[in-house]
Amino acid sequence: MYSDLDGFCKLSCSAGEERSRMQSGTTVSLYDVWNGARWPKAPQTRYRASASMPFAAPNIMRRIAARETDLTVGHHHLNVTDVSAHKAFWVELLGFTESKFGETDVVWARNALIFLREQVPMGGSNGSTVDHLGFAVPNIRGLVSRLQGAGVRIVTSEFVMDCRRDIHYSAEQGVFLAFAEGPDGMRVEFMEDRSLEGVVGHHVHIYTEDDASAQAWYVEHLGGEPGMRGRFKKVDVPGIELSFAPSVGPALPTKGRVLDHIGFEVHRLEEFCAKLKRQGVQFDIPFTKVEGTRVFEAALTDPWGTFISLTEGLNTFSDALKP
Repeated sequence: MYSDLDGFCKLSCSAGEERSRMQSGTTVSLYDVWNGARWPKAPQTRYRASASMPFAAPNIMRRIAARETDLTVGHHHLNVTDVSAHKAFWVELLGFTESKFGETDVVWARNALIFLREQVPMGGSNGSTVDHLGFAVPNIRGLVSRLQGAGVRIVTSEFVMDCRRDIHYSAEQGVFLAFAEGPDGMRVEFMEDRSLEGVVGHHVHIYTEDDASAQAWYVEHLGGEPGMRGRFKKVDVPGIELSFAPSVGPALPTKGRVLDHIGFEVHRLEEFCAKLKRQGVQFDIPFTKVEGTRVFEAALTDPWGTFISLTEGLNTFSDALKP
């Protein structure tokens, strides 16, 4: 969300490999850091799952109480070719509400705050460490019909092995689900919960070659409650589930792609960052106050390439959006 905030900060960014994204000693704005280096376009990686794989718990909105943590669900940041196309998808078709954060367009729903930065992405979400975002919806048949009528590609059969339909029923869990591909190749999963009145953020699905290590890393450094959702390892943090699955070969970093980064709101962010440093975590952007705002931020990349934004104060904006 760095270039989304009012004002830009200047900082020195130490270098590393391509994943570090910037040359050593270069003074850049947060806008430059956020845009990062240009990676090759990713191949379309298909993550296959058994048709009987349980995708959701019986009540998919149930949240296991997180262990003591100052971290909660924050925001997602998309690089988009056409803001209006994304608004049509998120707002008109999915029922999100649109708003502004400074000059930046945002769309939001319960447990979901998405920033739309007009910047041509280097690739879709498929093939990166965050393959898709998951949402719970009250009427999946009606939603899929509406998406198809608008020309949105339903990709359920490409994701679920031996599935030949646009809507898959997981008999083991008693849940209907579907996958769609939004603008710029943003993959989205929908799971039906008829008790809901509208769309609700449910999970972020992270793919790595070692899902067990990824789950352990997030528990150790970000907190939350580890568990399982069917065959998927997961970590529950307040407001969102982080799901983990094994990828077929290495997944590409998220930075620069349509889903540029995921975000968390952190109470006492400076202390939290100090703790992470003691644990050996390296920061892409150290703890800093965003010029012209009351927001503090930091950013890091997990060992598999997921770019993560940590903020403090952004919740005052998201809280103001709630009806």
